Amino acid sequence: MPEQTVHLSISIVTYYPDPVQFSVLLKSQGRALSFCSASDNTFSYCITVVDNGNQRAFLESGLDESGLLPYAGIISNSSNLGYGKAHNQAIRKIKSTFHLILNPDVILYEDSMHCALKHMQDNPVCVALSPET
Repeated sequence: MPEQTVHLSISIVTYYPDPVQFSVLLKSQGRALSFCSASDNTFSYCITVVDNGNQRAFLESGLDESGLLPYAGIISNSSNLGYGKAHNQAIRKIKSTFHLILNPDVILYEDSMHCALKHMQDNPVCVALSPET
């Protein structure tokens, strides 16, 4: 993971994720991150997957297949620490301007991250953002 401050850090907490669903997430995430990178050549990001189910090999293969592995790190826990505590592990590891807590069953629109980041940048009093649906 990068040591410098990145624009966007993303954490995904997993506990025996569904392989098809996880693959769909990674593909949609890759498209959304590519859209952000194409819109802003200074855009940088990192991804942390927190493994609460001892599935490291599966997670690495999914990240590798999606092309996201170079930008991702995996934290493997020996037990299920829970959703909040696991996200906190990831948040403490990286400095970023913005952080996205992402569920492993999400499908992102190509422009969704870009629109959310733009809204946050244009509205500095906004400290949290959640989709309506």
